[in-house]
Amino acid sequence: MPISVKKRLVKRISLSILVFVALSQLFSGCFSFRMSNREINNYVSELPKGAEYAYYELDHRQMHYISTGGNDLPTVIFFHGSPGSLSAFTHFLKDSTLSSQARLITIDRPGFGQSNFGWSEKSLKKQSQLLKPILEQSQSNSPVILVGHSLGGSLIARMAMDFPDLVDGIIMVAPSIDPTLEPEEWYRPLLYRF
Repeated sequence: MPISVKKRLVKRISLSILVFVALSQLFSGCFSFRMSNREINNYVSELPKGAEYAYYELDHRQMHYISTGGNDLPTVIFFHGSPGSLSAFTHFLKDSTLSSQARLITIDRPGFGQSNFGWSEKSLKKQSQLLKPILEQSQSNSPVILVGHSLGGSLIARMAMDFPDLVDGIIMVAPSIDPTLEPEEWYRPLLYRF
């Protein structure tokens, strides 16, 4: 084999290995948004008394969430973006000032975290329906305020439209409201195929 062919072959193999390592690092970083069950249980054990890690089932899906604070307090529910999980807001649950003033809930949206990870739901209307039980269980804790980051902002807008009698206010943090203004990262379509 001529030397120039060997050099090209070595370069291609080296480049392939480099691309493989880079992609594996990228994807491992993307999926680290999710806490394992063990990490969640350890985290909840460090929260004030009465905190719980719970789930409910609806339409063949398990929807997971963590809540803390008294049931007689107003409710604040946190909704993460994409990709993400309930861990995006767990640091708020440890804030004793917040948890003494409100019942705090952070959820795994459908297809994220422990809520049937990889089985994403693209429709905001369907996500809204799947998360309605969280609003219904908080109904007596008026007011109920929804906080949404990124695509979570779009979701809480949809929920407020769908269930105006269950939502008293919304707070959007860097919301994804207009899809035409969203960046088209090359990796996003890959994340929704799981």
